[in-house]
Amino acid sequence: MAELNLGEAVYHKGRTEEAIAHFERALQIEPNEATVHGSLGAALLKVGRRTEAMTHLRRSLEIEPNQAPIQSTLGVVLLEEGRPDESLAHLLAAVAIDPDYGDAHYNLGNTLLRIGREKDALVEYDSALKINPGDTEALNNMAWILSTSPDPLARDGAKAVLLAERADRLTREASPLISATLAAAYAEDGRFAEAAKAAQRALLLATAEGNNSLSNSIRAQLDLYRSDRPFREHH
Repeated sequence: MAELNLGEAVYHKGRTEEAIAHFERALQIEPNEATVHGSLGAALLKVGRRTEAMTHLRRSLEIEPNQAPIQSTLGVVLLEEGRPDESLAHLLAAVAIDPDYGDAHYNLGNTLLRIGREKDALVEYDSALKINPGDTEALNNMAWILSTSPDPLARDGAKAVLLAERADRLTREASPLISATLAAAYAEDGRFAEAAKAAQRALLLATAEGNNSLSNSIRAQLDLYRSDRPFREHH
């Protein structure tokens, strides 16, 4: 417990490698402590040691399955690894264990979106926002679906504008991604001049960050808005 507590303390101070050493010593003393495996897994993820991290996250859940944060973290990693079905199972477990865990709802939304279940993703993002109204990523993703979905029944321009404007305010108009989402929302709502203005701001922000792929994507969207056309995702 002393090694675990010391590891947690230095981890929260940003001293990740030092934390890893303490967690590893803790496991030498007690190899079957679920909390230590979970903490070590999270720390290893932070330094890019994904394979080792997944081993410890899985071991933590073998010892104690009812850990919503570990289920959620493993779900995120599996989605990033291109294994959405496995991701889905862990994230569904996370929200079942703790329905008030906002991050799990957000992460579940991302996995559902990846497998094409947009309407279900919207439900999860909405749940995340009810728990944490200031979750700018959930606001952004929800607004993007409502603005750009190829399914007309999933789109709602007016609601998208409200969500995207709130995210834009919370990020002090400094996020290129959220500015681009706001532009898409304005376009879906038929407000093309405002859409073009927001897209131009998004382009400036993305260019300043050196994000070439996002800049190119926003340029294509901006051309649509200047032609009074909304942007549509293609699945």
